Amino acid sequence: MPRLPPLARWALLLVALATSGPTDAGADETTPSILLVVLDACRADRLSPYGYDRETTPTLSEVVKSPDAVLFERHYVQAPWTKPSTASLFTGLPVSQHKVYRGHTRKAERRSKDAFVTDRLSDERETLAERLRGAGYSTFAVVWGRQLEPEYGFAQGFDTYVTNEIEPGVATDPERLERLLALIDASEKPFFGYVHFEGCHLPFPEHDRHADYMREHEVPYDEAARREAGVDIGDGGLVFDINRGGLTLEDDDAAFLDLAYQAKTRRMDERIVRPLVDGLHERGLDDELVLIFTADHGEELYEHRKYGHSQGLWEEIIHVPLIVRFPPGAKPAQLPKTVGAPTQAIDLLPSLMGVAGLPDDAGLPGANLFAGETPRHAVSEMSPIWGARGYAIIQGDHKLLHIGGGNYLSHLATDPGEKVNIAAKDPAKAAMLSAKALELKRHFNELQQDAPEVDVDLDPEAIERLKSLGYME
Repeated sequence: MPRLPPLARWALLLVALATSGPTDAGADETTPSILLVVLDACRADRLSPYGYDRETTPTLSEVVKSPDAVLFERHYVQAPWTKPSTASLFTGLPVSQHKVYRGHTRKAERRSKDAFVTDRLSDERETLAERLRGAGYSTFAVVWGRQLEPEYGFAQGFDTYVTNEIEPGVATDPERLERLLALIDASEKPFFGYVHFEGCHLPFPEHDRHADYMREHEVPYDEAARREAGVDIGDGGLVFDINRGGLTLEDDDAAFLDLAYQAKTRRMDERIVRPLVDGLHERGLDDELVLIFTADHGEELYEHRKYGHSQGLWEEIIHVPLIVRFPPGAKPAQLPKTVGAPTQAIDLLPSLMGVAGLPDDAGLPGANLFAGETPRHAVSEMSPIWGARGYAIIQGDHKLLHIGGGNYLSHLATDPGEKVNIAAKDPAKAAMLSAKALELKRHFNELQQDAPEVDVDLDPEAIERLKSLGYME
């Protein structure tokens, strides 16, 4: 069958995206490819398209200006760190259901310093890649971070799954980008590509900062002297010094830390997002691709006296970007340029199933965003390995944060920084959101058993790498 011209293909695609009912499950010449780009630790409020007053991400701003792009203003992840968040992204399930939330825990019964146990995404969970491959997509992934190795279940459904452990030549984001473009060139269409870049993740050594940005927005700060005093933002161990050791940052430290984060974000946009967007354009893929930019979590920069992620569910940790650029003329008519209602990461799986022409899965709790559906609430959950169990639930302009036995209610429209707890002023709203969150958690806890465990031996280099990123003391 001859390949349809672009306008005819996208006219058919618009019909598919505009309806939420089942379609024929199978990719054909009308089916677009999909590229899912995860920028690790990139919080929404430090990105230019989300209203930040400095130009940290000019390329993302350019993508958003496309008439075929949609910016989801209030997008949330299901967990505050990579492993459980990605498990939710891949399965369309909240943490309480897939139950992948444990990092690398040393095995008490073995004396070896390299023996650990961790959670594994169960083979019984049907992932986005498995669903798309079953629909006729070729699938591939290029992944950063020791948390998402194949032995932890994240390679399910991918024809090719590349990590630095598998291919040592993809240790940096530019190398990962080069490998991604090579896989795109070699893949049959339609394809589903997933790439997970280091992005904005701590720490922030000088070589990771955009030098011109640092000079343009310079703040008075003696970095060498503060390093001697124990405040080294180039060392991932600072996470534990602050969050567990009681190190207190001065105002100048916090201001410089924020600036360094912005500068790493600016460098990421220049050396990764810009060449990625250009590379897709040079390959003529703008007309054939649904391009998605998001993040697995954000990064706390001492706004609530903590640093990093994993230890809280504040906006700076769980509010992340979601930018979707459709092929020319294929943006669903029911989608405005900007979606202001809360959305969540588990919505992407049913949304992309719709793009692929797959039928709805009634067992999935997420919404098909591209068909104009919006969830009634967004929920994010703490991982027990990091301390007290807790959750955050967002409904409308209100957010209830529950950690360590107490409730913290915020009105995000007037208090986006979550500075004032209004739970005592509005106990009815706090009680309603708390009851809804606990109802959801009980429901999902009853549905499934715990995730399987896997033993893993980490070599000294892997352990040091995890320490450098603040994942291991």
